[in-house]
Amino acid sequence: MSPINGNIDGLGNILMMSGTSEIMYPDCERLMKKAEKAHVNMKFSIYKGMPHTWILLFFKESKAAFKEISEFLNQLIGVNTNIGKEV
Repeated sequence: MSPINGNIDGLGNILMMSGTSEIMYPDCERLMKKAEKAHVNMKFSIYKGMPHTWILLFFKESKAAFKEISEFLNQLIGVNTNIGKEV
């Protein structure tokens, strides 16, 4: 089962992350192209050299990925991430 084979019209905002060494990286690229054609708002973040399940491993890129996920979700729900920070 893959979203590449289904109808993605009308999907909401999507954050997709992949490493260039990820076995599914080519499929991620195909899905991004499909999303563009369907006018689906998708952000595709590519992390050079990262393997499958890299986000869950102890790479420095993993920390950056979790920050990116947090920022993406905060933007979706309208959370002000500057609370308590000097602006």
